[in-house]
Amino acid sequence: MHFQTLEQTLRERHPELAERVRFHDLAGRPLLKILLSRTQSVGLAFVRMGHNIVWAVMDPVLNSEPSLWPLNTPNDVLVDALHAHASAHLTGEPVSSPWRWNESEPSETTELADLLDMRGVRVRRVVGGNGYVAYGPRHALKLGVFDAHEAAFLEAEFPEAFVRVSLKPRLG
Repeated sequence: MHFQTLEQTLRERHPELAERVRFHDLAGRPLLKILLSRTQSVGLAFVRMGHNIVWAVMDPVLNSEPSLWPLNTPNDVLVDALHAHASAHLTGEPVSSPWRWNESEPSETTELADLLDMRGVRVRRVVGGNGYVAYGPRHALKLGVFDAHEAAFLEAEFPEAFVRVSLKPRLG
């Protein structure tokens, strides 16, 4: 039932993609997807990562990490994340910020990530309101859970260094 509600919400919030929206239940594994072509799609599903079940937005790019979200993520956020990824593929543009950083709201960390990215710095991870991130090799991804109330941060890779920039409420 939850996936049918998500499907309806997606069609209502993003009617320009309504004809591409499909719901599948393959062997008890529901999947909501937006068709990009006859063979590719962006999908939203429950995914088990270790002992946790999370929402995952998965795109057809093989070396990309899924966008992970807690189970209590509001439906509007989930369908907007799915829409952002599908729209990026359909237009040939990068996923828009803050969605490209797996965040639903702009923040100081997403703005810094955008600025670094515009200067050619590889931003590896941004943690703000959504503390769920995937890490590890693609074939054996693990779930990292960070408390965004403790500290927001981003990790960036420069040619000569790996940098972590944190914004901590108590320190600034």
